[in-house]
Amino acid sequence: MASEAAGNQLKLKPVNLLINTCLRCAPVRAFLLIATALVLSLGLVACSGAGPTPAPATTFPDLPPAWPFVFNGNVTVDGQQVPDGYKVTGRIGTYRSASVTTSGGRYLALPVGPLDAKFFDRDIVFELASPDGRTVDAKQRMVFRALPQPSVYELNLTFPKFR
Repeated sequence: MASEAAGNQLKLKPVNLLINTCLRCAPVRAFLLIATALVLSLGLVACSGAGPTPAPATTFPDLPPAWPFVFNGNVTVDGQQVPDGYKVTGRIGTYRSASVTTSGGRYLALPVGPLDAKFFDRDIVFELASPDGRTVDAKQRMVFRALPQPSVYELNLTFPKFR
């Protein structure tokens, strides 16, 4: 039996010599270290029973319920062309659009597009504000509705005299 054990040792010596030689080589040691870490990591994940963490759901900002109406046109006050520098605004109930400034007796690109469907089927009131802060409403009205695309209107606005 002793000779049998000695025979096995003789067979293992070249293998041990090869392993010892390779472990002295830095690239081989680095490879073995990385491979061992990878195998251990995969084993932990496989045994943990926990799945991957789901990504949070993507949320998008609310879209407007309808496309805006965009208005352009001439502006008169008491039958006279309005001077430059007056502000035109569209209102629907508590909603107020951005204002545009008159120039050359006209207003351009007045966007009216509230972000709430509660303003559907209600009148758009057009307001003119003078540089000194006085305001007056136009005689013209238009009903705000949901439309399948943005709509541009040429609408001349006539305002009574400022009070």
